[in-house]
Amino acid sequence: MPQANSIDVPALNHNQARAPKAFETLTGMDAMVPTCPSTVVRMIANGYADPVSHIWRGQRITEYLLADDHRRHVWHLCLATNHPVFRVNEDDDLGCARLYRRFTFETSRALLADALGTYPGGLIGALGRLLPEAWQPCGYLDLATILVRGGHCAKHLRHEPYISEEKVSALATIALGPYEQTLVGLFKRGKVAVAEVALLSWMAVRMHDILGAAAVERLMGSSSPVTAFRQAWLDLPFPAPPWDGDRCLKPVLNRTQLVEIAVKLQNCLRDEQMQTDTIRNILNGAECFYHWRGAQEALLRFKRVAGLGWMLQEAKSVLNEEISWATQREIESALTDAPNLCPSSLNAGYRTWLQVAVGPMFYEG
Repeated sequence: MPQANSIDVPALNHNQARAPKAFETLTGMDAMVPTCPSTVVRMIANGYADPVSHIWRGQRITEYLLADDHRRHVWHLCLATNHPVFRVNEDDDLGCARLYRRFTFETSRALLADALGTYPGGLIGALGRLLPEAWQPCGYLDLATILVRGGHCAKHLRHEPYISEEKVSALATIALGPYEQTLVGLFKRGKVAVAEVALLSWMAVRMHDILGAAAVERLMGSSSPVTAFRQAWLDLPFPAPPWDGDRCLKPVLNRTQLVEIAVKLQNCLRDEQMQTDTIRNILNGAECFYHWRGAQEALLRFKRVAGLGWMLQEAKSVLNEEISWATQREIESALTDAPNLCPSSLNAGYRTWLQVAVGPMFYEG
């Protein structure tokens, strides 16, 4: 038994066989040392500070702090998996002692294989290129996932001199497929920000189905891929209109038509930001537009109403002027048989009352 004031520091060679003392009951000073982790432990272990303080109790915490960085990351990753074998119960002294024994004497490869069900090639080397502070569980699991699935993301990480949690989280969102290598290259060159990787990866896959491979490659090769993809999204055809329309009432079917009408009527949709916001609402199914081609031309904005149908929100002519009473009557007549349309919204006065009395919560989007 060690003396009460001694420090039991294990050999750094984890393959060295010696009689472990993990199952011995801590006595003396070790038994009296509180399990509340110190500030230093919290700085290194972060969210794992409490389980660490239960596994390396008392003066044994020195072993945790003096271990190699990559070895500590192996322990953290095992705890991050929440595997039943590596769960820590502060009231289970024997269970904590077993974990102490495993973490002290088993090889890193064996621990990781038990925690993950397999050993991803290059994982120990990757853990050795992390900063000392522990990662969030999702960061460790993203790293393991990338290395297990392989591909260009895994190759990139294996050659990185320093690996950050932010970078791993971004690479984990890149889907395997024909655009993985291109996306990794854009990320390496700084043409895609960390926060944009997931969006760009998803848009590339979806745009491939909609526009084809050639269009996606062209967008990827632009000076600002994210901006190019957003503009391509705004250029997609609008959702099918709720009504077919007639000779005077025509649905607006795409961005080009909307811009042409905005220029012709000299309305506020000529503003780029307002135009972008409006098209987003249309593509998301929250709004639709119709062009009235009667004696007094007008642009009609319809808003989707909480699962009920549609309501005319706005009807404006040239320079955003209100339409005349005669034009209003003509539009009412054209929309008499339109399904799922609130008929009262065709009346300008009633429409104003609805917007003030019911408020924006009444609408979707």
